[in-house]
Amino acid sequence: EYTIRKNSFISKILEKAGFNRLRMMVCLHNEEWEAAKRFRQKYVFDKIPVSDPYTYTWTFNHHEHTHLVLYKGTKIIGYAHLQRLSKDRVALRLLVIDEPFQCHGFDEQFLARIEK
Repeated sequence: EYTIRKNSFISKILEKAGFNRLRMMVCLHNEEWEAAKRFRQKYVFDKIPVSDPYTYTWTFNHHEHTHLVLYKGTKIIGYAHLQRLSKDRVALRLLVIDEPFQCHGFDEQFLARIEK
Protein backbone atom coordinates (compact mmCIF):
# COMPACT_ATOMS: atom_id res chain seq x y z
CA GLU A 1 0.00 0.00 0.00
CA TYR A 2 2.78 2.42 0.95
CA THR A 3 4.75 1.67 -2.23
CA ILE A 4 1.68 2.12 -4.43
CA ARG A 5 0.78 5.48 -2.90
CA LYS A 6 4.28 6.93 -2.83
CA ASN A 7 5.07 6.09 -6.48
CA SER A 8 3.18 8.97 -8.10
CA PHE A 9 4.53 11.42 -5.51
CA ILE A 10 8.14 10.35 -6.10
CA SER A 11 7.66 10.39 -9.89
CA LYS A 12 6.45 13.99 -9.73
CA ILE A 13 9.43 15.02 -7.60
CA LEU A 14 11.86 13.31 -9.99
CA GLU A 15 10.25 14.96 -13.03
CA LYS A 16 10.40 18.41 -11.41
CA ALA A 17 14.06 17.82 -10.56
CA GLY A 18 14.81 16.88 -14.18
CA PHE A 19 15.96 13.38 -13.21
CA ASN A 20 16.71 11.43 -16.39
CA ARG A 21 19.12 8.71 -15.30
CA LEU A 22 18.69 4.96 -15.49
CA ARG A 23 17.49 2.96 -12.52
CA MET A 24 16.48 -0.65 -12.14
CA MET A 25 13.66 -1.66 -9.82
CA VAL A 26 11.98 -4.89 -8.79
CA CYS A 27 8.33 -4.81 -9.92
CA LEU A 28 6.32 -3.72 -6.91
CA HIS A 29 3.34 -1.63 -7.91
CA ASN A 30 0.63 -1.73 -10.57
CA GLU A 31 2.37 0.54 -13.09
CA GLU A 32 5.45 -1.70 -13.06
CA TRP A 33 3.43 -4.93 -13.30
CA GLU A 34 1.37 -3.52 -16.18
CA ALA A 35 4.57 -2.52 -17.99
CA ALA A 36 5.97 -6.04 -17.46
CA LYS A 37 2.82 -7.61 -18.90
CA ARG A 38 2.74 -5.15 -21.81
CA PHE A 39 6.40 -5.76 -22.73
CA ARG A 40 5.99 -9.54 -22.48
CA GLN A 41 2.95 -9.50 -24.74
CA LYS A 42 4.24 -6.96 -27.29
CA TYR A 43 7.78 -8.24 -27.75
CA VAL A 44 7.32 -11.98 -27.24
CA PHE A 45 3.81 -13.29 -27.39
CA ASP A 46 2.46 -11.03 -30.15
CA LYS A 47 5.25 -12.44 -32.34
CA ILE A 48 3.85 -15.94 -31.84
CA PRO A 49 0.07 -15.57 -31.76
CA VAL A 50 -0.30 -16.92 -28.21
CA SER A 51 -1.21 -15.16 -24.98
CA ASP A 52 1.43 -15.05 -22.28
CA PRO A 53 0.83 -18.18 -20.18
CA TYR A 54 2.47 -16.58 -17.14
CA THR A 55 0.79 -13.17 -17.09
CA TYR A 56 -1.58 -13.91 -14.25
CA THR A 57 -0.03 -17.01 -12.78
CA TRP A 58 2.71 -18.24 -10.57
CA THR A 59 5.93 -16.57 -11.85
CA PHE A 60 4.77 -13.12 -10.74
CA ASN A 61 4.45 -14.36 -7.16
CA HIS A 62 6.94 -17.22 -7.01
CA HIS A 63 9.99 -16.71 -4.78
CA GLU A 64 12.36 -18.12 -7.43
CA HIS A 65 11.29 -15.56 -10.03
CA THR A 66 12.21 -11.87 -10.07
CA HIS A 67 10.70 -9.32 -12.43
CA LEU A 68 12.60 -6.09 -13.00
CA VAL A 69 11.87 -2.86 -14.83
CA LEU A 70 14.36 -0.34 -16.18
CA TYR A 71 13.49 3.33 -15.85
CA LYS A 72 14.94 6.25 -17.79
CA GLY A 73 13.93 9.10 -15.57
CA THR A 74 10.33 8.31 -14.66
CA LYS A 75 9.54 6.31 -17.82
CA ILE A 76 9.70 2.52 -17.81
CA ILE A 77 11.74 1.57 -20.87
CA GLY A 78 12.67 -2.06 -20.20
CA TYR A 79 11.75 -5.29 -18.47
CA ALA A 80 13.58 -8.45 -17.41
CA HIS A 81 12.47 -11.78 -15.97
CA LEU A 82 14.98 -13.76 -13.90
CA GLN A 83 14.67 -17.22 -12.42
CA ARG A 84 16.86 -18.47 -9.58
CA LEU A 85 17.96 -22.01 -10.48
CA SER A 86 20.13 -22.65 -7.43
CA LYS A 87 21.99 -20.73 -4.77
CA ASP A 88 24.65 -19.71 -7.29
CA ARG A 89 22.81 -19.74 -10.62
CA VAL A 90 20.21 -17.45 -12.16
CA ALA A 91 18.68 -17.72 -15.62
CA LEU A 92 17.74 -14.61 -17.56
CA ARG A 93 14.42 -15.64 -19.09
CA LEU A 94 13.61 -12.39 -20.85
CA LEU A 95 15.12 -8.94 -21.39
CA VAL A 96 13.24 -6.32 -23.38
CA ILE A 97 13.86 -2.66 -24.18
CA ASP A 98 10.91 -0.68 -25.53
CA GLU A 99 11.24 0.10 -29.24
CA PRO A 100 11.82 3.88 -29.03
CA PHE A 101 14.79 3.20 -26.73
CA GLN A 102 16.38 0.36 -28.67
CA CYS A 103 19.81 0.82 -30.32
CA HIS A 104 20.97 3.27 -27.64
CA GLY A 105 22.88 0.78 -25.47
CA PHE A 106 20.19 0.53 -22.80
CA ASP A 107 20.03 -3.26 -23.17
CA GLU A 108 23.76 -3.57 -22.36
CA GLN A 109 23.39 -1.22 -19.40
CA PHE A 110 20.37 -3.15 -18.13
CA LEU A 111 22.20 -6.46 -18.47
CA ALA A 112 25.25 -5.06 -16.64
CA ARG A 113 23.03 -3.95 -13.76
CA ILE A 114 21.36 -7.35 -13.64
CA GLU A 115 24.72 -9.15 -13.61
CA LYS A 116 25.88 -7.00 -10.70
